[in-house]
Amino acid sequence: SIIDIKGAIIPIKPIIPTVKTLMEVKNADKIIAAKYYSQISGFLYAQAIKDNFKIPPCIHIVGTNGKGSTGRFLALILKANGRKVAHFTSPHIFSFNERFWLDGRLADDLKLQKAHENLLKYFSKNKEIVENLSYFEWATLLACELFAGFDEVIFEAGMGGEYDATNVLEKKLSTQYIKDLIDKEDSKSP
Repeated sequence: SIIDIKGAIIPIKPIIPTVKTLMEVKNADKIIAAKYYSQISGFLYAQAIKDNFKIPPCIHIVGTNGKGSTGRFLALILKANGRKVAHFTSPHIFSFNERFWLDGRLADDLKLQKAHENLLKYFSKNKEIVENLSYFEWATLLACELFAGFDEVIFEAGMGGEYDATNVLEKKLSTQYIKDLIDKEDSKSP
């Protein structure tokens, strides 16, 4: 919910009312700017279903700037040291597949479609969960499904802050940039 100018509480609807096909997910970013969703309810849904995924504790990267390059550099370093690495990033530039880096390659359409179908099966008894997830939350769940069996998984936080979908994952390391902390400190000064 948000509060309007007059102080009234306004309920917010999810970005994606129903996710039926991977193509709908790929095209959903076109409507994001015009819609809002409840970060808290999405966070709670992600929290409730996180145990369905078999991924190791993640390296979680948060902050305002530099998450993508830091995540990819770290993924490349780990891969060069013999680890099987997956990296979830956002936003994408040209293709939705860019969000999912699987040991040196982008996830192909077939892998994404299979992950999408598996997620729909997981939620077959709880369709209201799927209907209330945001675009970013669904992409995060796709990453969780795609990243099973990897030695190292790297997730970049979205814009959800405390209630970001990536915060429900078990972490082995979480990073935030010193520059972000300094910027926040500077904004407090008169």
